[in-house]
Amino acid sequence: MVPNKNCKNPRPADEDRGGGAKTRITGPVLDRLIKEKIARIPECDGVSAMPVARSEDASRGCNWVVPGYVGDGARVSRCELAIRDYIEFLASQFELQDD
Repeated sequence: MVPNKNCKNPRPADEDRGGGAKTRITGPVLDRLIKEKIARIPECDGVSAMPVARSEDASRGCNWVVPGYVGDGARVSRCELAIRDYIEFLASQFELQDD
């Protein structure tokens, strides 16, 4: 199982505001959102994200994860840091729909 490092632990305040209801989308749509964001981040030049994978560990607030990135090691590290907040935002808004 892939560790679900993209998701933050759900905050009680989010649940109080109805934050538990997320939009269900397909993996290809989520992949496209991530790919388009990476294309606009200079630190991600030459880096691409692997396709999202379903995570069985939804205890951290989402049912998917980006399993990794492909590219030069130093650039991957910088890109992963640069895109982290966006991935967490997506994780707070979307969950993968059932196949």
